[in-house]
Amino acid sequence: LVCLAAHRFMGESETAAKRFGAAEAHLMAALDLAAACEAPFERALTLLALAELRLITGMANEAAALLEEVLRICTPLGAAPTLARADALAARLPTTRPDRTSFAGLTERELDVLRLLPEDLTLEQIAARLFVSYSTVKTHLDHIRTKLGVNQRREVVARAAQLGLLDPPRHPPSPQRVGDG
Repeated sequence: LVCLAAHRFMGESETAAKRFGAAEAHLMAALDLAAACEAPFERALTLLALAELRLITGMANEAAALLEEVLRICTPLGAAPTLARADALAARLPTTRPDRTSFAGLTERELDVLRLLPEDLTLEQIAARLFVSYSTVKTHLDHIRTKLGVNQRREVVARAAQLGLLDPPRHPPSPQRVGDG
C-alpha cells in the first residue's frame, strides 16, 4: 500500500507540474496496485486524482465517469472527506451530460480496441487492423480492463455489452438458394 500511495502522490505532483504523461504513468501504476491489493478506497483516491488529470487535460467526459466510480465506491464506505473532494471536482465539470461511451471513461482508441474484442481476434490481429503496435493494443486493453473493473477478456466484452458500449452483433444475411424469393 505504501508503493500505491507513493505512485498516487507522484501522479498528483506530476499533474500539478503539468507533466501529464508522467502523471498518467504513476496513476495507472497506482490503479494496478489497488487492484492487486484489493483496496477499493485506495482505488477511489487514485480515481479521484485521475479524474482531476482528465479534467485538466480537457477530457471532462472521462473525468465525469471516473467521479461516478468514486461515488460508487465511497458512498457505501461513508468516506465523507473523499466524497466532498469528488463533489468539488464535479462542480468544475462542464454541465453537458456525457454520452454512453464516455461514461465508462474510455478513450476513442480504447473504444476502437474494445469494438474488435468480440471478434476473437488475437492482439496482433487487432494491432494490424488499427495500424498500431501490439504493445499499444496491450496497453489499451489493460486500461480498458482497469476502467471496466474486470480482469479477463471475456469479462471485458460482457461488461462492455452490459454498459451498452458495444454495437449489437451483426449477423450476415442468411444465404438464399437460387430460386428463393
